[in-house]
Order: sequence, then structure tokens, then C-alpha cells
Amino acid sequence: MQLFKRADNFIPRKPDRGNLSGNPNMDQQQIIRFSLSLSYEQYAKFYRGLAKNISVIADDGRRIEFPAGKIQPFLTELGIHGYFELKLSVENKFLSLKKLR
Repeated sequence: MQLFKRADNFIPRKPDRGNLSGNPNMDQQQIIRFSLSLSYEQYAKFYRGLAKNISVIADDGRRIEFPAGKIQPFLTELGIHGYFELKLSVENKFLSLKKLR
């Protein structure tokens, strides 16, 4: 059974008959949105090999982790700041990452 957050309550969701896993995204891409704010110095740790992955809490409450190199195109002299959208395939493979604002 999965839990989906609605307002301040958690509503249990039963799997439907066509999708026994109960995962509503099983037949489609996943779109995960999150905010990120890293200074240039914080991101520099990835260059130095002190860290390899970035871990954030998505808007839906999931903790997601992805390779730091995926966010590098958004690096400025101030760091990385913004609201992002990550797309994953049905197999949870990286498809794209874009900055929404």
C-alpha cells in the first residue's frame, strides 16, 4: 500500500487491478520537481571528489539522489539556485533535467 499526501492527511491508496504494483507512474515517465540552493563553494566539493551525488527532497516528499554532473549546466558564479524538473523513464533512468525558475 502506498501513501499519498493530501493536505495534512495521509490517504492510503490501494493498487488498482490493472497495475498490481500500485505505482501510478508505472506506465509512464516520472516527473519530479524540487528546489535546490547550493553555493558555488558547496558545488565545488563535487569537483574535488568529496561528494558524487546530490540528494534533495522533492515536492511530493520523496528523497531523490542523482549524480552531481546532471546539475552542472546550471552552475553560475553564485552557485546553483532554482526550481527544477527531473524526468525519469519507466525504468527510473535519467531522461532530462530542466530549470523551471
